Amino acid sequence: MTWWAADYAKRKIVTPQSAHISADLDNVTVRVRFNGDTDITTSVVRPDLRDFRFYLPDGTPLKHELLNGYTVDGTSCTAVFEVYLPGTAALKTSPTGTDNDIHCYYSKADATDASDPPNSWHSRYKFVTHMQDDPHWVNPTPQMLSAVGPDGSENGAMTIADLIAGEQSGCKAIQFDGANDGMDYPDADAGDMDFGAGQDFSVSGLIKCDFNDDSIINKHWDER
Repeated sequence: MTWWAADYAKRKIVTPQSAHISADLDNVTVRVRFNGDTDITTSVVRPDLRDFRFYLPDGTPLKHELLNGYTVDGTSCTAVFEVYLPGTAALKTSPTGTDNDIHCYYSKADATDASDPPNSWHSRYKFVTHMQDDPHWVNPTPQMLSAVGPDGSENGAMTIADLIAGEQSGCKAIQFDGANDGMDYPDADAGDMDFGAGQDFSVSGLIKCDFNDDSIINKHWDER
């Protein structure tokens, strides 16, 4: 099996489980998570995990982003990467051989940071945010960075204490107080979130809530 990243000392092969794929997927971003992996430690990787690279089995390099919340020490690593698989049927429900494999290379002390959030998602995604940053808005810079689309700013008196461990290991999350906390995201300059009448779109997220009488997402507008 060809070793595509010759200057990287370590490699893992990740295979998404086809049993969980109901149909072939085009231009898809998949989540690669290492949970307490004892092969990945500070003795073989940089402590900021910037020496990770992802490839297809044929040697095609893949775009990826590293999520906030990772931990790595002398015994193990827990981290989450979003990895973009380009092309038609990039992820197959009935793969042949290594069709669905992702090659992950690491262990190169002088590697540059290759995490590339905006290009780790297909152009059909108009907005992607992981809510993984300090929510407090230090004027005039929005603090909640987005992988795709506009960055966000806080509502309410939010602080770094509202940035907590996420449900999934290796991820951060934001905790809202249920009163006046929230995040505002302006529309992109191109009006990408201005969906017309009858235009299909979808919204997805990982949300844990303890109420059933309020909204989670609102779109508002100002009349000029």
